[in-house]
Amino acid sequence: MLKSKTFLGIDFGAGTLKIAEFDQADGGGLRLIRFGTKPLGLAGSQDAAREKTLQKALGEVLAEGGFTTRTANISAPGYQVFSKFVKLPPVDTSKVTQIIQYEAQQNVPFPLAETSWDYQILGTTASGELEVLLVAIKSDVVEKLFGTAEGSGFRMDIVDASVAALANSFRYNYGDQEGCSLLIDIVPRPATSCCSRRTNSTPEASTPVPTPSLRNSLLR
Repeated sequence: MLKSKTFLGIDFGAGTLKIAEFDQADGGGLRLIRFGTKPLGLAGSQDAAREKTLQKALGEVLAEGGFTTRTANISAPGYQVFSKFVKLPPVDTSKVTQIIQYEAQQNVPFPLAETSWDYQILGTTASGELEVLLVAIKSDVVEKLFGTAEGSGFRMDIVDASVAALANSFRYNYGDQEGCSLLIDIVPRPATSCCSRRTNSTPEASTPVPTPSLRNSLLR
């Protein structure tokens, strides 16, 4: 649950910094107050230059946009986040956390001790298997994002992965759709995250696709 009625959404994208300020309406909806964007250029996708580039872009957007609130929810770019959907066999509820921890150790491509990771149980299959979303990001990446935001005076509330934020935004705005919907997050890094969702709003997959291949397919 959001702790402040007015808040910022900050998307630290690979190629563009995006900020939007929202107000929570009395009926439970959201009202967009103002927004701003700033291209990051090539430096935005280069790890050595990214932190300073983000700091500069954030300062410029804030100076130009007239943003007032200092409560922020931030999104990390997909290329910095590991996510995977896994299915677990039917087990006693007391053992679920232990099994998910084992799955994380087997699937996350870097040591868990150096990682901020979490999971969400999305649902259960007809055969009783648990559908689980694993998400992990290196702790030093999180610290840099926090440092960039806190250096501009923001209070952190929520940190999310861009793919999950995209899916949540779609669900919020369009609700349950008939059939299958495909969300495509096109980024300047050499991968594009694709997230499909079933009619019960459960994401089915997040698949990296080479950006040039996708671009060529869309142009046909």
